[in-house]
Amino acid sequence: MPHLKKGKNKGYYRVKLEVWIPEDAIKGEDALNDFGASVLMRLPKDRVADHLK
Repeated sequence: MPHLKKGKNKGYYRVKLEVWIPEDAIKGEDALNDFGASVLMRLPKDRVADHLK
């Protein structure tokens, strides 16, 4: 039986991500303060809810 989630995060999965960026890949001292990231997760269409396709 799967673990039942409780509380405000019920119904969500948590994905933690750690990113390593070489020091010489970033130009400017404040560049990392403006850094944003996106996650791409590839799934077969039959695994995605219809309203999200």
